[in-house]
Amino acid sequence: MQSIRIGCIGFAAALSACGSAEPTAQSHVFVESISVVDVQDGVVRPAMDVWVEGNRIRAVRPTGDLAAPDGARLVDGRGRFLMPGMWDMHFHAFNQVSGRSPSEWAFPVTVAHGVTAVREMWTKPEDMDQVRSWRAAFAGGTVMPRIALAGTMVDGDPPAFSNAVVVRDSAEAVAAVREIIDSGTDFVKAYSMLSPGAFAVLVREAERQGIPVAGHVPIAVDVEAAARAGMASHEHLNELIETTCSTRTEELRAVSWDDWSMEHLQLALDTYDEGRCQAVIDVLAETGTVQVPTLVNDWMRQLSPAQLDARFEEPWVAGMPAGDRAAWEEAREDRAGWSEADWAANRGIYEAHVMLVELLSEAGVPIMTGTDFSNPFLYPGGSVLEELELLVNAGLTPAAALRAATIVPARFASAIDSLGTIDDGMVADLVILGADPLADIRNVRTAEEVILNGQLLDVDQLLGLDSGPSSRDP
Repeated sequence: MQSIRIGCIGFAAALSACGSAEPTAQSHVFVESISVVDVQDGVVRPAMDVWVEGNRIRAVRPTGDLAAPDGARLVDGRGRFLMPGMWDMHFHAFNQVSGRSPSEWAFPVTVAHGVTAVREMWTKPEDMDQVRSWRAAFAGGTVMPRIALAGTMVDGDPPAFSNAVVVRDSAEAVAAVREIIDSGTDFVKAYSMLSPGAFAVLVREAERQGIPVAGHVPIAVDVEAAARAGMASHEHLNELIETTCSTRTEELRAVSWDDWSMEHLQLALDTYDEGRCQAVIDVLAETGTVQVPTLVNDWMRQLSPAQLDARFEEPWVAGMPAGDRAAWEEAREDRAGWSEADWAANRGIYEAHVMLVELLSEAGVPIMTGTDFSNPFLYPGGSVLEELELLVNAGLTPAAALRAATIVPARFASAIDSLGTIDDGMVADLVILGADPLADIRNVRTAEEVILNGQLLDVDQLLGLDSGPSSRDP
């Protein structure tokens, strides 16, 4: 599997290589007699003590083998479960399409759901100062997920969105990669309108410069070709159902971005070929190309207006900025005008993607959790929990789903020696649950406390709840 290069602006800063990231509020947290969830082996290790010193786990031992240091903040772990912090590997803190302010309001809510790290998927080069500011704030103790990786979108001409970096030929592709590196961005985000030639040069130049390419498989590029070229991760199962797995691939590829409709999606679904799809899945397994399905976004698109109404009832939703709430309301009104064919196509793509996730998992293709927040109706952090449930419904075991939210992202980000598991010397990004997530994946909703970079945080306080039922209840 290809790894992401991390420089001093990324994990190195957060993990103290380029500056202190030690929390100042307390120096020791001691969790007593808790059941530790071993996501790698898929087992629970009962009655363990976990000693956090600064932002690192100093020791994990059977209860009774450690003595709590003087002045440590003691946490009673009896009847509770400790797991690594989770990741959202497809997150948009910047609202590049709508032009709304960055979604900083969502940061504490994200952490409250146990999501302690995100991959920011569309950072313009000029936004990197903001990313550096966020990373410095995180290192200083601000409650927010670590911005693990940030990428710049590169698209073809005409681009799907006007504010992408546009490349038309080889020279522009080379220049784009160099601009992205100079800005301090962690990866190149390829997008849908790139030509096969520009995409090939973009990936080659990125590899030569030591920076990965992730994102959308371009419409005109075979998924197999993108994987063999070394594209590190593919988002949304892009271009599998829409073109690659159809017997009408070339016809569907000829449809412009602006002209794509539910009729074309239905045509792709109707002409799905199992053999063609399995062949490309075998290549994805061979190359270890990571998939970020974002099933929760597909699931959201086939919910009825009445079901969407219920998503406004979460207590923290009342604290959303007016512009974000207006975007939800506008999207709900838009769906009220959908035809039955629209609903059928959206149900069809969701069901097809569930089937693909099962096939990908069976083939051993690496899968990571991602949501595509801040699209309407997606919960910051909470939709990662929904994604885990959907992955299990698609055939993953609870342990495999948890690895998709912990170990696989940490390995992808070249941080597996610091994050993703609970062991001596690891960074203390941890979640304390009220029930066992390996027994029932829905128990990831029972987060009671989060340890973020060594800081012990109360979930109800982060969500602005006084007492009683919360969004964590299954």
